[in-house]
Amino acid sequence: MMMHMNQQMSLILLLSFLSFRQLTFAQLQLHPDEAAVLREIAATLGATLSNSTVDPCLSRALPIITDKTIINNISCSYTDGNYSHVTNLELKRASLQGRLPPELANLTFLEEIDLTRNYLSGGLPKEWTSMRHLNSISLTANRLSGKIPKEWGNFANLTELSLEANQLSGTIPEELGKLVNLTKLALSSNQFVGSLPITLAKLTNMIHFRISDNSFNGTVPEFIGGWTKLQRLEMYSSGLKGPIDATIFALENLTDLRITDMSGPKFDFPKLISKDMNILVLKNLNMSGSIPRDIRERGTLNTLDLTFNKLAGEINSIDPEGNYIFLSGNMLTGTIPDSFLSTSQHLDLSYNNFTSPTSCPNTSSNINMYRSFSWENKRSRILPCPGGSSCQKYYNSFHINCGGQDVSVNHTVYEGDGGAVNGASLQYDSGTNWGFISAGDFMDDDSKNDNGYIVKANPDTQPKLYSEARASPLFLTYYGYCLENGNYTVNLHFAEILFRDEEPYNRVGRRIFNIYIQGILKWKDFNIKEQANGTGKAIIKTFNATVTKNTLEIRLYWAGKGTTCIPSRGICGPLISAISICQGFNANCEESKKPSNLRIVIGVVASVLCLIFSIVVFFFWRRYFGHNIREGTFTFKQLKAATNNFNSINKLGEGGFGSVYKGQLSNGTVIAVKQLSSKSRQGNHALFGKKGSEASTLRLDWATRQKICVGIARGLAFLHEESTIKIVHRDIKATNVLLDRQMNAKISDFGLAKLKEEDDTHISTRVAGTVGYMAPEYALWGHLTEKADIYSFGVVALEIASGRNNVSYRAKNDSVCLLDLAFNLKQKGNLMEIVDPMLEENFDKEEAEKMIRVALLCSNADPAMRPTMSEVVSMLESQTIVQEVASDPGIYGADLQIKQLKGYYQQKHDQSSSGSSAPNFSSERLGSSSTSAHDLFTVNSESIYSINKSAQDLYSVNSESVYSNVTSVHDSKSVHLNLSETS
Repeated sequence: MMMHMNQQMSLILLLSFLSFRQLTFAQLQLHPDEAAVLREIAATLGATLSNSTVDPCLSRALPIITDKTIINNISCSYTDGNYSHVTNLELKRASLQGRLPPELANLTFLEEIDLTRNYLSGGLPKEWTSMRHLNSISLTANRLSGKIPKEWGNFANLTELSLEANQLSGTIPEELGKLVNLTKLALSSNQFVGSLPITLAKLTNMIHFRISDNSFNGTVPEFIGGWTKLQRLEMYSSGLKGPIDATIFALENLTDLRITDMSGPKFDFPKLISKDMNILVLKNLNMSGSIPRDIRERGTLNTLDLTFNKLAGEINSIDPEGNYIFLSGNMLTGTIPDSFLSTSQHLDLSYNNFTSPTSCPNTSSNINMYRSFSWENKRSRILPCPGGSSCQKYYNSFHINCGGQDVSVNHTVYEGDGGAVNGASLQYDSGTNWGFISAGDFMDDDSKNDNGYIVKANPDTQPKLYSEARASPLFLTYYGYCLENGNYTVNLHFAEILFRDEEPYNRVGRRIFNIYIQGILKWKDFNIKEQANGTGKAIIKTFNATVTKNTLEIRLYWAGKGTTCIPSRGICGPLISAISICQGFNANCEESKKPSNLRIVIGVVASVLCLIFSIVVFFFWRRYFGHNIREGTFTFKQLKAATNNFNSINKLGEGGFGSVYKGQLSNGTVIAVKQLSSKSRQGNHALFGKKGSEASTLRLDWATRQKICVGIARGLAFLHEESTIKIVHRDIKATNVLLDRQMNAKISDFGLAKLKEEDDTHISTRVAGTVGYMAPEYALWGHLTEKADIYSFGVVALEIASGRNNVSYRAKNDSVCLLDLAFNLKQKGNLMEIVDPMLEENFDKEEAEKMIRVALLCSNADPAMRPTMSEVVSMLESQTIVQEVASDPGIYGADLQIKQLKGYYQQKHDQSSSGSSAPNFSSERLGSSSTSAHDLFTVNSESIYSINKSAQDLYSVNSESVYSNVTSVHDSKSVHLNLSETS
């Protein structure tokens, strides 16, 4: 309440000048029409007016309230002989929470608008274009939404336009190309899509260009290389892809070049021309080759960041006098020059292949040498230099209070790392069995100190474990060593304690980073505030990990997304409050009190007795029953030979979801082999059943459908991105999704699956799949990538939302399929008409629209436009917005083959209507999935199959959302999402 009253008082005092009446001053007073306009603006901003005799044209400033930092100024530098006119309006950090006032257009002499760091909403008013004198607009850090009006291209005198850290979306209008006087354009941290219009090539006066943290698509436009006056170019995670034209690197006036986290072809270190380069950031760009010798000719770089590329060779060409040098995550070799180790600079050499150094840096220096060397660390202890003793003992847990001191929580001591206050390029060793490294510099911050690396909240309002946190501008790695090998539970504790809601403009702040455990991406675009549903709220995320070399590594990486100017310029990167690690897959890692000696003795005696009893029982069982029962693992060749190629003569009967065959191994052992079949009728129909049928009794409500859709997406994300072997399923459809009793989705039927090597752009293979679910590039030309699965997922997601089958559905408007209908409805703005009518009005309309839009995005005819499955999960769970991409299935409409394909769809639909099932494109799919499942293991033809074991046993790091069908499904109550004949 007090905070609300303070904000209200701030608005009253801040805008009190707006209510003054026409008074006579020694100097010219404000024009009465403009005074009336200011009163209208105050009403739009939701301000309460009070009487005042202050004329802003005379004071040149607005009243300042003492308990808030408010930067404000108003200038009336233009006069017409009788009155003054407002030319500059600056209200920064004023806690304004109304909408952006279109009435500003009536201040026709206005030259500059600066409303940075407020909480203003609404769209960008096209009415503002009547201000012909306007040369600068700064609306950074508000919550403005909508598109940039094309009318803004009429600001003939505009030189600066800053719209950073808002919620603006849509494409960049080509009319902005008419702003030929523009020298600064800042569009970072919005939701823009599409490509940059070619008309921007006309902006040859551009000096400062920032488009980071957006969802643009296409390649980096070559016309940027024609902006010869350009001094600062910033593209962190812009969404654009490579290649980057060489003319951009050759711009002579560049002093600040930052391009990061961009996919594209591999390229060598570029040729730089500018001799006054101060900041060079080329991070995670697939850049290879060696660092050129002439890089010193660019001058002494204050910041050089080349992390996470594929650079090789030595580093002798780099000037060691630079303040911040980050070379982590490359393949650099050779000896580290002593000149680097003797300086006190911020130097990050981690994750490289250097030879052992002749000397070691001082432990207090800001030099990070974690995993910098090619030698094998056989001691299990990770230190920056060789030497030291081996592990004296091995641990099975550790607990860290990140950024703070030691804290005891429920009898568990969280060791603090707050003693390490240094900033960039820091390695810290606890001296027990864990440590951390911090890398990166908070660039653009006003003060060059290390305060930003430890974030503190009010200890009276936050629990001790969450009152302090450690932050990093690039990446933060916590590691445990001298650990017992085995399975571990990793609990990561988070609380957003910087973007506090008490200050309205702080609510606009977004902190986004990626979470890696043991080098595997576990969560892309993690947002603490969204996951905790607010700031200051604690949330714990639990992951499983396997320790095989006595070490465990957790890395939090900033991939260029999120705001970088809230609450002040330079704030970015991951933040974590605490870490808790314990052995085993447990719900929590809190260690219990040590048991008494009596309990230990009792436990040991009981264990010995149980062991003796177990041995006796085992020998008794083996003597009398062992010759009758045998379990084990067998190759597919063995199973095929034992059953005589699954000969019908050996068929014993029908089991749950498949047939059971009698077989005999070469040693005479008789076995039973269960072969899964998607044609089985032993499941329930769950989605496409008509009213009154068995399926309709299941009544899939919206929450269940959402759960199923996310489950499928997570399963595919695991197969494509998280599994140790990357798998393309090739036959994602509703039939191949099984549901357990809790309606958890399980992906089944890997009979057509293919392995994807890391270096393969696509897999060349015969076309096989199911009509209606195959991506066009795969169906027509056999071009197979994981994007084919993503297309299929889009079709399934659309079926889940609509309750209709993509192939069998035939709309009255003669649409080819359900997907065709969805695109037509989207163009008409009637997208929600496709939602399953059985849901009636009992569904979340926002979630439904999101699912349908994700489905259409995934089923885009252009595979390059489809998101990754991890991005799909993020969109479905509202971690990121759904991208808007203008496309439809008719993108290949001019190709005769797609017309033939549509005709083929129709032919199969007619067959299904007459009782025939829709066949697949290739004989590869004939027979049951198990008989062709060897395609999954192209590297090893002797891949092992398991009998009567859980399918997860096949993959040691499997996801809960993935089932392999090469084994029997032991739960006969599993439910097919769809068992219709047309699938």
